[in-house]
Amino acid sequence: MLWVVVVFVFVLIPKGSGEYRYRGIGLLDPLWKVIECLIDARLNAIQFHVHDCLHGFVRKRGCGTGTAVLEAKLVQQLSYLRLRQAPMFGVFIDLEKAYDAMD
Repeated sequence: MLWVVVVFVFVLIPKGSGEYRYRGIGLLDPLWKVIECLIDARLNAIQFHVHDCLHGFVRKRGCGTGTAVLEAKLVQQLSYLRLRQAPMFGVFIDLEKAYDAMD
């Protein structure tokens, strides 16, 4: 395994209303920046197959899409049970409060 020493510099970034925050920037040698760009280009060229059930952290398929699919299947199942006059039970799980938002 190859280890690279990175100089990590904190840069002061002004925010609105007089606030200041620090942002870390890793300084690499120019050779390592070229290698990083080559690896990044190769990884972006690979087509990864993501299963249809996975929705989080996938472009154009966020958690809202998964929730909509789940809701449609739930409504379909409830309609089927209502037609058969079978007993129905339900549980509400608030997923927004269960996980952090990425806004």
